[in-house]
Amino acid sequence: MQKIIKKSLDWLILKGFFIAKEQQLVSPISTENEQIKYNHQYYKVINPQYIELDYFNFLKQAYNFKNQQYILKNAFVHQESGGVLIDKKIFKPAFLNNYWYIISAGVYKYLFKTDKNAIKINKGFLLTGNMTYNFYHFLIDSFPRVMDYLRLKQDNPDLKLILNYPQAFTYDYLSLLGISVEDCIFLDKNAQVQQLYISENKHSLNRPNELYSNFIYSKNQLQQYANFLIQNAAKQSTKSVKTREKIYISRYDAGTRVVSNEEELFNYLETEGFEFVFLSKLSIPEQIQLFAEAKYIITAHGAGLANLIYAKNALIIEFFPCNKNLATLYQMHQLGQVNENKHILFVCNEVTELQDVRVDMQQFKQVWEAEK
Repeated sequence: MQKIIKKSLDWLILKGFFIAKEQQLVSPISTENEQIKYNHQYYKVINPQYIELDYFNFLKQAYNFKNQQYILKNAFVHQESGGVLIDKKIFKPAFLNNYWYIISAGVYKYLFKTDKNAIKINKGFLLTGNMTYNFYHFLIDSFPRVMDYLRLKQDNPDLKLILNYPQAFTYDYLSLLGISVEDCIFLDKNAQVQQLYISENKHSLNRPNELYSNFIYSKNQLQQYANFLIQNAAKQSTKSVKTREKIYISRYDAGTRVVSNEEELFNYLETEGFEFVFLSKLSIPEQIQLFAEAKYIITAHGAGLANLIYAKNALIIEFFPCNKNLATLYQMHQLGQVNENKHILFVCNEVTELQDVRVDMQQFKQVWEAEK
């Protein structure tokens, strides 16, 4: 059954349900060109035999990225996926990197019918997208485009910011950037937008026959975005954050990808001057300042590593379960390179079904002694 569905979706795409950019009725209003280049290799990989490092080969080359901003006339926005329809065809810029998510979320229904309950919006900038309820995807996949919104709003003071899935961190980041709730429209249903502004923030390597499409983040945009947030966090933080050069970030309260022998690990790290941190206990400005000032960051793979965009000249040791798919790993790999960091991937082969890991302490001590 899955093969039949997949073949059907391939057919839909190839038959042109996705609108070609060259043929669309869209007005580009700005284009910024960038050559994106990441190193496909980590600074070091511990236990490389347990994962398929060839997965990163697509990062061997440089990519030409066009950050284009568009105005779409009379566009339909699908609330669940952030997919956009123009004239019953799907407009799919690079920030919506996965064909399958857009279709499986139900946007295809509106290729054939009109949603009479869609809310009407006069003028808005689209910041919504798939999985914006997740901290990582919000911070890295969606929110960097807010820089384009802030620039456009200078000449369009009535321009609304269109989002969905508001979480506590959503409001925190909006406040950090001086964006009021009154300037936002939080979608709880589909929308018909008379004048929709959108922009891109990554180069997408879409492959219609593959479930996961690889993409390359814009280094320039992430650097600009991170620096802006660091400056604002320093201004708006209600309390001074203690400078902590060596931090161990625990995922104990996350429920998955926990370090099972964390007590043993931290007992050793404490003798090396590390401090124990729960990101959930810190405000957003405190998290930003923490990563911006740390020189040594040790933690298990997880959404909290989205904060790596704030780290500069730091040594990062990331514990990675060998049974985790690599689709998220290559994304973190890029974030560690946004600024000049040394990223060590420590692959753990003692893992559980929940991807909890046990760190080989003898091996870890050898790694740390060689790097400290």
